[in-house]
Amino acid sequence: MPVSENNSVIHRLGKLPANILWLDYQGVGASDKAKDLSINAIKQDALTQFDYVASAFDASIPTIVHGRGIGSYFASYVAANRKIDALVLDGAFNNISDLIANMVPGFSNSFTNMKLHDEVHSMQIAPILRHYEGPLWLVVGEEDKITPYPISQQLLEDASSSEKYISVIPGATHNATLKSDYAIQEYKQFLARFTQ
Repeated sequence: MPVSENNSVIHRLGKLPANILWLDYQGVGASDKAKDLSINAIKQDALTQFDYVASAFDASIPTIVHGRGIGSYFASYVAANRKIDALVLDGAFNNISDLIANMVPGFSNSFTNMKLHDEVHSMQIAPILRHYEGPLWLVVGEEDKITPYPISQQLLEDASSSEKYISVIPGATHNATLKSDYAIQEYKQFLARFTQ
């Protein structure tokens, strides 16, 4: 979800009582990518960005780490390595191979072959959530075929947090959860649970 393509989502998020910084990954949207892009470099970027935010944002309101799709892994990684106020995983996956299988139509498997780098195979969220104890909200679109509800439900069960919630956004597909007013209302309710 590049920033440049999501003006309506940015306006909806602006209604939340939280600090918000939306950054594209290297090579996504208007961002340049490094010559040799790696998962470890993106993980380091995520920590660097969080460290900047931690010093620049208003400390009187929460700073939420929100990852969507593949970003849910990097958000979880930040949660494992920094003290955060809360974690939101939107259209999350656990196993990257399963995510890719859901993104590529089954019929193409007979003539398509993907070889994933070893760094990519290590991208799993459940092991991180088994150690994360802060507030957690999983959000998934009712019509999400790429990261369907059972994946988020399993992550919720795996998570050790005592403040964990899940919301299914009616009619939403994988890329459309935050385009819903209902999702923003659910977001506000999540924030209210640990800020009051």
